[in-house]
Amino acid sequence: MKSMVRIGALFAALVLCSPAYAGDEFWVKAGASGNGKAKDTPAGTIIPLLQAARRGDVIHVAQGEYYGRDLKGEFAVDVPDLTLVGGYNDDFSERNPFKYPTVLKRKKGVRASYTEVLDGLVGTNPQAHAMGQKTGCSGFILDGFFLDATTRNVYAGPGPRLGQQGSWKAPLLKMITADFEQTRDIKIRNCVFVNNYYQGVLVKYWGEHNEVTNCLFVNCSIAGVDGSGAQAGKTAPTTKLHVKNSTFACFYSHDKATQAKGVNGGSQGKFLIENNVFAYLSGPQGPGVAAKGDNVTVRNNVFWFTNDIDKIIRDQKSAATGAGGRDDEEEEEEEEEEETSGGGEGGYSGNVKADPGFECDKDFLRTLLTFGAIYAKWPDSMVNEHAAKVIPGWENKKTGGNTGGPEWVAYMRPYPTDDYAAIPKAFASKIKNAGIQLDAKFESYKPRECKLEGFATGKKDEYQKVTWEDLMNASKLKSLDGKKVKFKAGLAARKELWHLEKDGIGFREYAAFELRMPGKTSENLSEKMMAYTVIGSAANERFNAYGNRLKRKKSWKEGTWVRGILHAKGFGKVKASIVVDYIGKVK
Repeated sequence: MKSMVRIGALFAALVLCSPAYAGDEFWVKAGASGNGKAKDTPAGTIIPLLQAARRGDVIHVAQGEYYGRDLKGEFAVDVPDLTLVGGYNDDFSERNPFKYPTVLKRKKGVRASYTEVLDGLVGTNPQAHAMGQKTGCSGFILDGFFLDATTRNVYAGPGPRLGQQGSWKAPLLKMITADFEQTRDIKIRNCVFVNNYYQGVLVKYWGEHNEVTNCLFVNCSIAGVDGSGAQAGKTAPTTKLHVKNSTFACFYSHDKATQAKGVNGGSQGKFLIENNVFAYLSGPQGPGVAAKGDNVTVRNNVFWFTNDIDKIIRDQKSAATGAGGRDDEEEEEEEEEEETSGGGEGGYSGNVKADPGFECDKDFLRTLLTFGAIYAKWPDSMVNEHAAKVIPGWENKKTGGNTGGPEWVAYMRPYPTDDYAAIPKAFASKIKNAGIQLDAKFESYKPRECKLEGFATGKKDEYQKVTWEDLMNASKLKSLDGKKVKFKAGLAARKELWHLEKDGIGFREYAAFELRMPGKTSENLSEKMMAYTVIGSAANERFNAYGNRLKRKKSWKEGTWVRGILHAKGFGKVKASIVVDYIGKVK
């Protein structure tokens, strides 16, 4: 559960300038013992900072291995606009994620059940709503990390071969929430995902500014990026996902089924997929891009040993020559708009079938090519011709041959992770501007300031003390409209009522719940009012801590202090509402 207060001086209260909500900045170095407030006093682990994180925070992480909560490989994100940035050297004077590997993984030898941790190494709790809480990960940025699933899996010889029983069946990064709008605008940059039994990335995308940029996916058996859960633009413009300059390589198919997809797109939203490399995807139908229709634009990508490249080349040639179409009308010329955040007009252009020239581990590639020839049924002439050039001592294989040999039982052999920095080097394409770029410009980050309507903070003596009698009196209530007030209240259930949306208090940025007059034990009272807190704020964190009914009931007798801006607007028998910036502890 999220920490109630930031630990010690490290977690001092945020200084807010209405109507902006600003985050803080923290530093982490594996094994350090500082308070994390500065580069020269870094904290030793990420978890306390994540547990106490609030909206807009930035957590900078130096090279090293980090094992998550209880060493079980869980890094939970439950506040919006959080930035988690890795790839620094030890003194934070230089950042290069591919030179200074910052690794998220489960500690070797540590086991966990699905009831103990979230599915993903990095993820959000999809069941928070069931506990009366409202959390979100909108605006999350993950930049500069290696996510390694090897220690979540079980391997046995010969090979070694991945064991289906005991291995972790979940994505490496999983962002799914009951409130779908709370997974909007997720950005993943300069990351490496390796040896996962399921997807590398699974997000229920929403919003116009989602991206996967300059990332590497190695040996992810279902898909590298799974966007099949993208949401339609019902209350916002069409959802978009931009996948750019990323490499998807050496995928075994999942459980020998028709998987091993590079990017899996859905029927909703728009997908722009450009300048990527898709290579050695070994499912029988293992495509680089598993998405069709006008909502998918696939351009300037490199394909090699995938099962969709011949069709892509054929379709884009047909489109370029106008085959099968007619153009009888004169059209006005229009300026072409550059796509920067996903989406396009659909179709294929500029894609090529070419060897990216990887210098990856030869033993791993030998086993994968054998598996591809036997199971994926790649043409044996193509496999043997290519393998003879890149695999020392290669013995020719026959498509669909004997499946009982040692190559077969080496199904989903792990890619070596003893040297993390060597992995991106091994998968750097020889083709210019295709796939991951090791010499990319790595962004610097500062805490984000979020402009919010209707939200303000102040010192406690700036708030006028009022009573519930005041709040229930129409004339008194009118005089308090828009004023800063404080009073004692009991916490009631989370709601989805948004009668202040015209005042900028909407479901994308706020959590809604009820407050009730203290001193009564009945569940149903007429003396209630609506309350709203900024998702990811200290007040929202406090409400989430008492989100379930048994904990809320502890506040009913005496109440707890609440401060915020009062609105003389209600609905039905509810006469007033408040935008809350402070909730006290429940005794």
